[in-house]
Amino acid sequence: MRIVNGKIAYPRIFVQIACIYARNVLSCLKRDSRRYAVMTPGERIRERRQALGLTVEALAERTGLSPATIYRYEAGDISHMRADKLQPISRALRVAPAWLMGWEDEWPEGLRPLASMKRQAIPLIGEVAAGVPILAEQDYEAWVDADDTLRADYALTVRGDSMAPTYLDGDVLFVREQPDVDNGTVAVVLVDDSASVKHVYHEADGVTLTSDNPAYPPMRFRLSEHDVIRILGVVVGYMRVYKSDPLKGVRKGMAVR
Repeated sequence: MRIVNGKIAYPRIFVQIACIYARNVLSCLKRDSRRYAVMTPGERIRERRQALGLTVEALAERTGLSPATIYRYEAGDISHMRADKLQPISRALRVAPAWLMGWEDEWPEGLRPLASMKRQAIPLIGEVAAGVPILAEQDYEAWVDADDTLRADYALTVRGDSMAPTYLDGDVLFVREQPDVDNGTVAVVLVDDSASVKHVYHEADGVTLTSDNPAYPPMRFRLSEHDVIRILGVVVGYMRVYKSDPLKGVRKGMAVR
């Protein structure tokens, strides 16, 4: 380096190094902007898992897979993800299967950054009866937006009026998975292969399920008479579509319990 006419003159080699460095920085920035578009399914699993603050063991527990399998997916050791594995992983990570597989290049709206989200996507997995039980669904049908403070694992659509006026036909219930609830809690209960939403009261030999609509009598289920009586989860909130003036469309309201 020397001074010429009061200005600093750099040797050519320094200029060349600076140019190479600048090109490398620009290249890195471009690669970073394309990063999520070229991520492998395993990288997307790891990215989303970490964004949710889940450990590999926690994700394995939610999906029913072994931690070793999750590690292998994230490392890219398993190149083909079967549909029966894709569904539970997508559901646990709260992302669409198409995004997880890379068929959708863009991150779902509102998904990143997770810490600043005002909404979250909850999988809608089917219907639950508020009257006569409906066959429990296993696959999700769509995604619904919910407040990001809501701790829910999935959503169900109410069919029937037995829980009116608390929950109406067409309401979307948000459910947090847990195997037991206190007496009187509104929960989703599976009896054999049918699910319904009711107040739960534990009995020595089974459960009694009650409705909010007085037109529906309590239903008692004995363990000796049914193959399966299981609490699927507790209702933690609901969303209702309020029909208004036809010119103004509809309004959606959500309540958190």
